Amino acid sequence: MPHHWRPIKQGSGGATRVNEVTDAVEAAGGSLLFAGPEQNTNPQRWYAFVDVAGVNNTDAMWNNIGTNGPAKKFS
Repeated sequence: MPHHWRPIKQGSGGATRVNEVTDAVEAAGGSLLFAGPEQNTNPQRWYAFVDVAGVNNTDAMWNNIGTNGPAKKFS
């Protein structure tokens, strides 16, 4: 299964941000495996790990999520 790991914008933070990312990933046809902040960082750096097997347009999905850097792709 192809996966992307990417730094994302913090947005509203907390559970609200995780729900926003989940909604964007699921709307694109993907599955969110992880979304959250890196520990012990100030300001917090957020990341998302997504199974993109069912996503037709990963660029559009990441644009909807809001990113802070390039994706690392795993298969």
